Amino acid sequence: MRAFALGSAFVAGVVTACGGGERASVSTVAEARIVANRAPLSNTASTAERLGVRAPAPARRADDDSGLAWDLPRGWSVLPPGPMRVASFRVAGDARAECWLSLLGGDGGGLKANLDRWRTQMGLAPISVAELDALPRHTLLGGEGVLVDCTGKYTGMGAAGAATDARMLGLARVEPGGSAFLKLIGPSSVVAAERDAFLALARSLRVAHEPATDSNGAALAITSAQLAWKAPEGWVRAPDRATRVLTLLHGGDEDVECYVTTLPGAAGGVLANVNRWRGQLGAAAWSEEELARA
Repeated sequence: MRAFALGSAFVAGVVTACGGGERASVSTVAEARIVANRAPLSNTASTAERLGVRAPAPARRADDDSGLAWDLPRGWSVLPPGPMRVASFRVAGDARAECWLSLLGGDGGGLKANLDRWRTQMGLAPISVAELDALPRHTLLGGEGVLVDCTGKYTGMGAAGAATDARMLGLARVEPGGSAFLKLIGPSSVVAAERDAFLALARSLRVAHEPATDSNGAALAITSAQLAWKAPEGWVRAPDRATRVLTLLHGGDEDVECYVTTLPGAAGGVLANVNRWRGQLGAAAWSEEELARA
């Protein structure tokens, strides 16, 4: 069981029968924002606990949900998020350059595979293991990311034609429980001028601590759109049901299922929910001491 930023999540399995070097920089913060976090970086703890984030969240806008927060560099503007993009930015008002953050629920194929994909987009050969090990590190979402800095002919996904004098700055934080990718792509001159701002943005990215609430101040439950997962081999997804945001069937067999349920707030607490499950199996209720030993 893990408490996520937007409420309480419960998972049950049921058997029916039973680069470039980092340098010191100064960047002026123009705005602080919060955006919904659509893919958790951990399967075993809350995102904040997983990343060790302790800084308080900035002031919230009325239309923002709890999730990620950042300090927007001066001259940059926020664009609407898109497919695979949790946050997108217009860089210093220059439409030829763009920066975006992507989150994945797993390792996305591994660090090298992702860096090789970026290099292919720039018309470059895959990176060697030695070159990868030598890449500098920089803070991303409170942890250590690998920094990539390369130039070439950009023909990446969604590009309107090839850009021949392009530069890419990319930060990749790849872990088994979840990964974060922050990229800045544009003309070499623009990217060079905004390098410090990009790194400052990466440092400022953090988990917002304020949960989303309704008009009465009650915490809201998360939805299936805010979850990311990788189903085990042979498991298939079943249609969502009332109170369930995800249901998986083993081999399509409806007698063996695993599901995720989300409820607002603490939903009665851990002990109450565990005892509800035990009651469904005909087992006696646990005490606090028995729960602590589990």
